[in-house]
Amino acid sequence: MVRLVLNSCPGFRIASAVGVILLVSATSALPAGIKVIDGDSFVTADGETIRVENIDTPSSHSPKCPAEKELAAKVVARLTELLNACPPEFDRRFTDKDGRTNARVSVCGEDLGTKLENEGLADVRGISTNWCKAE
Repeated sequence: MVRLVLNSCPGFRIASAVGVILLVSATSALPAGIKVIDGDSFVTADGETIRVENIDTPSSHSPKCPAEKELAAKVVARLTELLNACPPEFDRRFTDKDGRTNARVSVCGEDLGTKLENEGLADVRGISTNWCKAE
């Protein structure tokens, strides 16, 4: 008899059967139709645009220099990875002038903004960040 055990880890699914372990990477499609717009915003399956309230990230749509463009791509990839890990939870705060819902977002029990900031991919919102300072 073969016993199959499935466990979930952030970004991965582990399957083990009688001492054999298979590690399968997360799917590339985001759960429930989520679409990442930028490093700090995404659209939910029902069309709601969420702006992560507590951070600022480099712009992927109008970067001011090659360094900002490169970092923006890393942030978008990381946001996609984190949203794949667990379904996001929202603490909706307000709707901004652009119609986006500003919200604190948690993924796998962690504040998404704080996580991206701790990884050097975002800054505290309200601070005007020069993403090109290294150039």
